[in-house]
Amino acid sequence: MFKKFLIGLALVTVVCALARGGHEFGRHLAQKEKAEAATAKP
Repeated sequence: MFKKFLIGLALVTVVCALARGGHEFGRHLAQKEKAEAATAKP
């Protein structure tokens, strides 16, 4: 029972880490797109 709990906790940790990474990557892309739009203006 305790082993299943630890495995579940590890899986939740991995999923949270992936979600955070995806969120940070999305923020990076948005910032990059915003910077490109600012420099492309005539």
